[in-house]
Amino acid sequence: MFKSDTKVRLIYFAEFRAKSEAILLMCAYRNCPVEQLGPDTVFGGEWPATRNCAPFGQLPILVLDDGTGLAQSYAIQKYLAKELNLVSSDRLVEAMADQTAQAGEELGQINPICNDLVGDEFKAAVKEFLDAELEEGCNGTTKIANLSKSLGDKKFFPGFVIKSFTVHFLKS
Repeated sequence: MFKSDTKVRLIYFAEFRAKSEAILLMCAYRNCPVEQLGPDTVFGGEWPATRNCAPFGQLPILVLDDGTGLAQSYAIQKYLAKELNLVSSDRLVEAMADQTAQAGEELGQINPICNDLVGDEFKAAVKEFLDAELEEGCNGTTKIANLSKSLGDKKFFPGFVIKSFTVHFLKS
């Protein structure tokens, strides 16, 4: 477990949430402070020119107290889930949480749309995401419906229940 004075240090882009969103939500739930560090500051040059400084050439990176950098958002989430005591002792419940996390990760294709596009270009890209057949034969609407169905009224974090999952913000 982290010591009570531990602060999570995360290398990521301040202007985007994308791959850091679940990490930030976990920390917020446990009132664990997060220090967000920009890659330009940490690596001493502009991103993406300093991409070779990052494991796998990607962000985010969790910086541990001893200076170790842990990469890949899912690995960071699994690590923090255990450190922040967000993991069930029931292996099936934990596996179902992992199932939900992976299903959510598959919706990551919407991240660049939400972060980079505006106006008619945004609306067209959202429509494409929701309606177009994706790699597994499902479209975004089907993936969201499947995620919502799998969640039902199950707990997302201990003590916090998600009643429904909607995409109203995408349709406006």
